[in-house]
Amino acid sequence: DTSAFLLRIDVDALPQPDLMIGPRRWSLRVDVSAQGIKRSGVIRSMVRSGSMFRMRARELTKPLDPVRVVPILDPELGFIVQARPDRLRAADLGCCEDRMLSGRIRAINPITPPVVSVVAISSAGQVAGRLRDDADGWLNFELALPATEPNEVWVFRAVDASGTKHRVTWPDEPSADHRVEARNGAVAWLRSSRGYSDIRADLRWFGAESVSLDTDAVTVVVRAAGLGRQELGQAALRGPQVSVRVSHVAELESGRFQLTFPIRASVWGGPCLPLATAAYSVDIAELHLTCGVTDAFLETCPVEGRTQTHGFTIARTPGQDRLVVALRAPLAEDELGRRAQRRLMEWYQDTDFKPRHAVLFQCYRGEFATDSQLAVHQELSRRGSPLQLLWAVSDHSVVLPEGAVPLLIGSRDWYAAVASSRYLCQNIDFDRFFRKRPHQRYLQTFHGYPFKSMGISLWRAYGKTANLIDAECARRNADWDSIVVPAQFCEQLYRQEYRYDQEVLVTGYPRDDALVTADRNAVRSDVLFRLGVPADKTVVLYAPTWRDTVATGAFRAKLFDKLDLDRLTAQIGTEYVILVRGHNYNFREGERVASAAVIDVTSYPEINDLILAADVAVLDYSSLRFDWLLTGKPALFFVPDVADYLSARTALFEYGPTAPGPLLKTTDEVIDALVRINEVAAEYAEDRAMFNRQFHGLHDGQATRRVVERFFGADAGTEVPASGHPKP
Repeated sequence: DTSAFLLRIDVDALPQPDLMIGPRRWSLRVDVSAQGIKRSGVIRSMVRSGSMFRMRARELTKPLDPVRVVPILDPELGFIVQARPDRLRAADLGCCEDRMLSGRIRAINPITPPVVSVVAISSAGQVAGRLRDDADGWLNFELALPATEPNEVWVFRAVDASGTKHRVTWPDEPSADHRVEARNGAVAWLRSSRGYSDIRADLRWFGAESVSLDTDAVTVVVRAAGLGRQELGQAALRGPQVSVRVSHVAELESGRFQLTFPIRASVWGGPCLPLATAAYSVDIAELHLTCGVTDAFLETCPVEGRTQTHGFTIARTPGQDRLVVALRAPLAEDELGRRAQRRLMEWYQDTDFKPRHAVLFQCYRGEFATDSQLAVHQELSRRGSPLQLLWAVSDHSVVLPEGAVPLLIGSRDWYAAVASSRYLCQNIDFDRFFRKRPHQRYLQTFHGYPFKSMGISLWRAYGKTANLIDAECARRNADWDSIVVPAQFCEQLYRQEYRYDQEVLVTGYPRDDALVTADRNAVRSDVLFRLGVPADKTVVLYAPTWRDTVATGAFRAKLFDKLDLDRLTAQIGTEYVILVRGHNYNFREGERVASAAVIDVTSYPEINDLILAADVAVLDYSSLRFDWLLTGKPALFFVPDVADYLSARTALFEYGPTAPGPLLKTTDEVIDALVRINEVAAEYAEDRAMFNRQFHGLHDGQATRRVVERFFGADAGTEVPASGHPKP
């Protein structure tokens, strides 16, 4: 899987097909012998992002060559070379500014009855052309196309005396990117991948000739038709989370342009950082055009490389004629890929590391620096802790707190920090490669109030064996030195579900301190400014959790879509703004809500900001409801699938008392509750107060201080009161 070979086929040496019978197909078969194992068969797959997926017919080697050679990937025969007799071939294809097409046709191999006319066919209709004989046996034609929508595709056919329509193959001469264009780009002849002649009217197209990256920019040289500097000046490098407009357009020569895009961006008003890991395309959204790939550049694809800020792969999107610039973390060659990761895990396991006076924070899979990890970092920094504050990140796009040292997850430095740091602080678990060293202490903060089944209850529901459950419980007891819980009754839940017998910090969640201590008005004003929302709007936070039934892979799921957001926004009026906050699994899926009246904030880095900025929330079973209700603001619970959800994912205690608000099952019920939100808020005010007394007794704004002092001890630094002077 790390080797390749180049095969050249002398197609002229193959027996020629019978011109009267039709094409002849030659199948490529290979014999492979490696380490005593032999295999024989056909090639059924290809590098889908490279030139093979386009598989152009070979240019003709001599004038009036009667046979055209076409590569094909056949489902049954695998890779084949088809030798196809040309029947009718074009020459001197041209087009004028008045949308008049012209050219010549000749019968290369016998065809009866004779050709009597030509026709162009598209979804816009059918247009017949004029035909006249030439003295040397060619048929001259003219064909006028009507005005159509941009990029209308017309199929060109020659019609014989019986009315049968025949495809006409491309001329003998090669052409740049297989197209002949009118001077104004209104009409173009295009050669199909199989070597036939087609027409594109009102052509607007651009394709990459080269792409280069450095730490500041992505530079794309394109060949364009029907587009100039003004249109290309609207181009964007577009990803699922963020897009950046072209910063400079330079015309190199007629039809060729250089587009420069910044490779850094400010997201949600944050610092200007390298673009996040994602697949990016180049498009002109206003014209509904996406950049393709020229044949010459496709021959080099996929192109891979690395800068200080990104690793990258440049290719053609499989199955589509679209340029893709895939950015990732700039892992080194010996860090990239599964084989390299296995070797690094073995190195991590077998190496003795010198203890490092540091704490390594990791939040989820490293896409954000938030949750209790952020609160602990800020408290250690405020106290002047002597610990180095390391952060595991997925790439260099992650916004980090002041004083943080980033480490790319999967890098050699990250593995070394996992092994050497004296303190580890996570809200999920390390993968199974992890082996805690004697000098290390591990703080598990979790990432939400415990309610849904976890540990033993969840594993049993998934059908895990007793031996596997024993092993998973043992692994966590070996890893965790301390766990954080939000209330006294939660201690027993964790001890029961994980057979946990180590330290439990009954302190409240550090993540919730900001919800108690922050200047709510200042935070709201700042967040709404970042989102572009007027301050007088009623802000609704809609935050559904993920469902097992719509999971698409590990840590990935589709957004729950039973709430009709289009109907909701149409009914409640323009004084409302909806913020949609998907689960972390929805973020990895890359799916986004598309509605002019809705702002998708799934990628917004800090959930506490959104909680403080919103006026009302529409929630369901997520532990986010515990954080939200700490603010005392009203909540609606959209739970159309409550019976199914709680039967598939059982609860640790009763759901009803944890949802102090109306339980709604339809979009209309949500609409009705929102338009009379003041009435609903008053109706459930006492329920919300009772909820907070029951579940939030420890959330007094001091949870972080309690956690830091108890877990880090002398390494916590000196407590600094509001005056800025250490306590005596």
